[in-house]
Amino acid sequence: FDTRGKAHDGLVALGPDAVAPLRRHLASKPSLEVVRRVERLLAAISSTPESLRLSRAVMALEYSGSPEACVLLKKLAGGDMDAPLTRDARAALSRIKTPKE
Repeated sequence: FDTRGKAHDGLVALGPDAVAPLRRHLASKPSLEVVRRVERLLAAISSTPESLRLSRAVMALEYSGSPEACVLLKKLAGGDMDAPLTRDARAALSRIKTPKE
């Protein structure tokens, strides 16, 4: 149990960087025990200060709606498809009108 606890804490410490690999692991249809552990990890990661900070940064960029904010959101939206930051940036871009290029 000590090893699992350390692994759990290490993955939570990785924060948003651990989300994409964990989601890919869930897609491989692991055992029910593993699914439950990964879901607990994802819940713990989503409530870390770093995750909240990144989500709020994307919200601020979306609210700004400036051309510079749109450029930054486009860069963020180009990341790993399973990463929360990428998904948030893509969603923000879909909600704001981007200036004509």
